[in-house]
Amino acid sequence: MTANRMSALQSAAERTARILLRRTDVRVVVGGEGASYNGATNTLTVPAYGGDVADPVLMNAWRGLLDHECGHAEHTDFGVLGDHLRRWEARHGVGDAVRMKEIANVYEDLWMERAWTVDHKGSRVHLDTKRRYYHAKTGGKSVTDPAYTPKGGRTMGAFGALLQALLRVGNGLMTIDEVHPDTRLVLLACKAAIEEGWSAFSTDEACKAAEATWAAIEAAAAQAVVDYDRSQMEGQTAIAKLEAASQDPFVTRWRPAVGWVCVLGLFYTFLLKPMLPFFFECGALLTGRDVTSVPILPEVPIGDLIVLLAGMLGLSGMRSVEKIKGVGK
Repeated sequence: MTANRMSALQSAAERTARILLRRTDVRVVVGGEGASYNGATNTLTVPAYGGDVADPVLMNAWRGLLDHECGHAEHTDFGVLGDHLRRWEARHGVGDAVRMKEIANVYEDLWMERAWTVDHKGSRVHLDTKRRYYHAKTGGKSVTDPAYTPKGGRTMGAFGALLQALLRVGNGLMTIDEVHPDTRLVLLACKAAIEEGWSAFSTDEACKAAEATWAAIEAAAAQAVVDYDRSQMEGQTAIAKLEAASQDPFVTRWRPAVGWVCVLGLFYTFLLKPMLPFFFECGALLTGRDVTSVPILPEVPIGDLIVLLAGMLGLSGMRSVEKIKGVGK
């Protein structure tokens, strides 16, 4: 893009933003690839337009970015957002606060665009074109797959895929049924909280819905662990019943044999091994022999034995519940 064209584009963007916002304190910067609005400095940034000026789709998509950031300047309450973020950090820690902020940003984008089009009905075409253009450009439905890796980018991951699903289902680009199955399970498990976010109509409502959504995600994850442990225990019980009914001694006796191996290992490690040096010395005194050293005794992998024994006794489920309740770290 030539310097003259960039200057003309920036001038047009500034005039358009000031007309739409009816404000003169907003600084518009055209350049780079991203779009944003800084509420602290009243700086609105939109990417440089590198397409054909005769392409209505690209022009409307670019104008949609400008409308979107103008909507933030008009409707987003950055003070409320900052208050919620500080409270989240104090209550939940920085890591969870960052995730709640990202969820809140999705809900904020959705309600803000709805509010913007109430007073600027002509922006609907621009915003709709922007959504569809970037939906197709950034991977479409594939971005709701946690394993999806965009070209030159990082794998979406479970949380990234969830954010994309929240945004794209929320603005009507996808249905829940079109979301990747793994991500759809999370949407359905947290449906009530998510629907609050989709219907929010203020920054405060968006932030409260984001916190509720994150709490629902954590609850769903904890329940998934409990359900998994329960299914594992039920499966082990069913196998044990089948083994008990079998007439084959190799089927019915392997479990007790493994248990006795664990018992012998525990007996050796905690009783026999500590006592052997004492027995050697007593034997030396009784026989009149001089025992200068005790043979090095072999080590038993007691950690592996305890894991094996815990699994047989069903203690793994108890440990999972402890982690959920915060008892064990």
